Amino acid sequence: MHCNKNAIELRGLSYAYPDGTAALDNLSVTIRHTERVALLGPNGAGKSTLIGHLNGITQAQTGTVLIDDEPITPATLKSVRERVGIVFQDPDDMLFMTTIYDDVAFGPRNMGLTADTVDSRVQQTLAAVGLDALLQKPGMHLSFGQKKRAALASVLSMQPAILVLDEPTSNLDPRARRAMIDFLKQLDVTLLLATHDLDLAWELTSRALVLDAGHLVADGPTHDLMRDADLMRTHGLDTPPLATRP
Repeated sequence: MHCNKNAIELRGLSYAYPDGTAALDNLSVTIRHTERVALLGPNGAGKSTLIGHLNGITQAQTGTVLIDDEPITPATLKSVRERVGIVFQDPDDMLFMTTIYDDVAFGPRNMGLTADTVDSRVQQTLAAVGLDALLQKPGMHLSFGQKKRAALASVLSMQPAILVLDEPTSNLDPRARRAMIDFLKQLDVTLLLATHDLDLAWELTSRALVLDAGHLVADGPTHDLMRDADLMRTHGLDTPPLATRP
């Protein structure tokens, strides 16, 4: 289906904030379809800025962002946003309709799908994340873990080929965190996961990118990088308990 196209490619991507602080500095990365990649780094490393570039929320100042080998431009923005689903850290940023049903239907409706297709996608997606019994509830009445799943459903209902998650397990209790991990394991998508939850990255990804101060400082197999205690310490990261087991 995707032939030999790259899912995501960054070519010399640089971005500076209005005060001149460099958030990303000459970043070049290629991610293939079906790869599951962790994006690691301390606070302020540039992870959220990078994520914003992947569906045109943030526009490249220098360099190019390509999705399926196609540069993101005003002309390609709509198709890119249908292919790249981004789930932000705070679900309250993503739930704004009267009911969860309408939140999850919002994307498919904007894609111009028929009412029957929209309904089918909403029902299937909410069932998949375990919220089908709550579809008429407003987002504000859900628990935080339920909000996280509803926000994920609002993106999955568009059936993106590329899923980008910003801290998907932050502020979840252990049971909700486990449920989120088990659900993400089943998804057949290209996955880019920005997280401080290093056990999550260890369990869910095969490749990791380490960012620090806007620079890509490491790119390799997740388990190899996480076992490199000097690398992790130098860039403000802990070695996760799973990495110390024989």
